[in-house]
Amino acid sequence: MSQDVRALYEAELQKWVELGFVTEYEPSLHGEIKGIVTLLPVVQLHKTTPVRPVLDFTCLNQHVESVPGRNVKSCSDAIREWRKFGEKCKLLDLTKAYLQIHLSENLQVYQCIIIKGKKYLMNRMAFGLSVARKVLESIIETIFRVEGIAEDARDSYVDDIIVDDSSDNVSCIQKALSLYGFKVKDAVDLEGSNVLGLRIEKGYDGNLYWHRGKELKALPSNISRRELFKWCCTLVTHYPVAGPLRLMSSYLKRICSSCKMWSDKLNDAELRLFKKTYDWIKNADTVYGKWAVSKSSQNWKLYTDASDVGRAAVLMLDDNIVEDEAHLRKLSDKSHINIAELEAVIEGLNLAVKWNISKLDLYVDSMVVYNWLQNTLRDQQVNCSGLSKTLVERRLSLVDEIVRTFHLNLSLNHVKSAHNFANKLTRLPAWVQESPKKNIHCGFMISKEINSETQFSDTFLKDVIDCLQGKSTVVKKDNPLKSVLNQLVFNSSGILCRQLKVPPDDVVVVPIIPKDQEISYIEKAHLETGHVFYSQTLKQFSKLLIDGTSLNLFSLF
Repeated sequence: MSQDVRALYEAELQKWVELGFVTEYEPSLHGEIKGIVTLLPVVQLHKTTPVRPVLDFTCLNQHVESVPGRNVKSCSDAIREWRKFGEKCKLLDLTKAYLQIHLSENLQVYQCIIIKGKKYLMNRMAFGLSVARKVLESIIETIFRVEGIAEDARDSYVDDIIVDDSSDNVSCIQKALSLYGFKVKDAVDLEGSNVLGLRIEKGYDGNLYWHRGKELKALPSNISRRELFKWCCTLVTHYPVAGPLRLMSSYLKRICSSCKMWSDKLNDAELRLFKKTYDWIKNADTVYGKWAVSKSSQNWKLYTDASDVGRAAVLMLDDNIVEDEAHLRKLSDKSHINIAELEAVIEGLNLAVKWNISKLDLYVDSMVVYNWLQNTLRDQQVNCSGLSKTLVERRLSLVDEIVRTFHLNLSLNHVKSAHNFANKLTRLPAWVQESPKKNIHCGFMISKEINSETQFSDTFLKDVIDCLQGKSTVVKKDNPLKSVLNQLVFNSSGILCRQLKVPPDDVVVVPIIPKDQEISYIEKAHLETGHVFYSQTLKQFSKLLIDGTSLNLFSLF
């Protein structure tokens, strides 16, 4: 602990003593001490209390059963509800909320702490108890209910309260809380305030917009995997709209999986990529949006899309993006793109349901998925066949169940990819997909079965190998490999390979398959890529080999 942090820590403890949150222990008055609790400093320099003393209730928390329940909402849920209040509202904050909850005298002997060598008893509920938040929220909600404060006039999240300023609600809530011993800070306007981690500012059009709660810090030159994960989390956290950053953040964390330990440092290539991401964010940060969400407007639109990289959904109201989400697909996810599109629709509907939407326009850019959904919503038979039929039907039944359960008036629309707002959220910029390793070998095409002997048994390959090794000077005219002779190289094992440059700067090294092994490798690639039809497998080969001429793929081996 640095000297500055220690000074702040001791100053906060002194405030506890002065404000009466702790009582000096007297054996004749309090009796025997039943427990001494360790104090821990938690540094939060961006908070009003930069260093907060927290009691180590690790042992006690193991015996406390804390069930979240339906009424315990997350910060994202609270932001959704608060945005519905619009711009005409005030913010209230309780002063040292936890420390305003008194503790029974017979329990104080179990919370003995030591400050500068003296023993003190905590007479308030301290930080560190697992159920402290639920206790505080239950007390506040009970006060509002007893005092008759209407639910549509206020909402709270822990010690933060938002109040509708259209009537005399602010003074009523302040009086109600003061009546039960809570000290409340003065009410503040939304503009210029930090609301649940969002910074609210007025835009050029006169409306309020939210931005990042605090400025994004630059990456240090020497950073570990743990520090990078923490930095990537600050890119998106609980922000309602993040755009392409959601997928970028997940992808960057996947790249640093090359580090085996959390304390391992990143290499130079990875650092350059992450710093390029930081520069991109500084120039075009996509974390912002309009604050107010109208309760009366029903012009809700949902755009969904999927790619081989990820799935995304964008929820809009009156042509303003209200909320978005994006998920990076797993490396092991080999499912068909149409199945991924259906999963994106399901995730988008789940997002819309959180806003209690009754009428929704859904936009998809896949004609196949559009026809499937249209037939499902009309209770008509879905034309689907093949190995993935069961998987498609399961997802369509889930879409139908969501629509029926939440009474969604769903209107289905087809849109071109260029006009799909979710499309760009499923793509990664070319510079983000740069791999720190420049030489990439196609995994499913490298096998012990391919070696210099099996290649030499192929007539065409023998002709090329002899030419490259100087045993002959000319390749026969009918040899299909003659046109790519300048791309053929031997790897470290002596296997003849084709070396290709793939955008942006990667080099793909592909072994040349002998004629008698072509069918077995096509079958192997078919299983690896997970496609139903062999034509799709051939297309995958074409992408890997960057063959722009035709599907006569065997001429390359």
